[in-house]
Amino acid sequence: PRRARLLCSRAHSVVTTPAPLRAQTHACSSVSPPHVPLWDAVVSEQEEAALAAEASSALARRKYERGHFDGVIRGYRELQRPLGRWSVGNAAVLRRLMTLAMPAGTPLLPVHILDLQPEGCIARHVDSLEYSGEYIVGLSLLSHAVMRLEQP
Repeated sequence: PRRARLLCSRAHSVVTTPAPLRAQTHACSSVSPPHVPLWDAVVSEQEEAALAAEASSALARRKYERGHFDGVIRGYRELQRPLGRWSVGNAAVLRRLMTLAMPAGTPLLPVHILDLQPEGCIARHVDSLEYSGEYIVGLSLLSHAVMRLEQP
């Protein structure tokens, strides 16, 4: 079975995502730069299912967008959800992941939920500190994903 992975990086990195990889299975490299930690199997299957169900419910009334205002994302729907709006159990899981991935005292911004259609994609871009904060923490649920981080 697929296991959720958690990746953390400073927000000044460039994030790129290739075309959808749903038909392929990619093993994440066990080698990552020291400034980009990668944790495997950070949530149980039950936690993954609960997070995915709540995210899906939160997105249920949102329509898929053809394109983002800056042209970076296509075929997506998204939502920013503060920790206080998550169920008690899911908020505890998210706090645990944030504690694992970020230094103590890091301001916690709302969780950015992003759901791509099968043909959707996220193009190469630089995340804004204003919207993303100082750290990028990516958690892929229900499907494999590739997050490429490059030095600017």
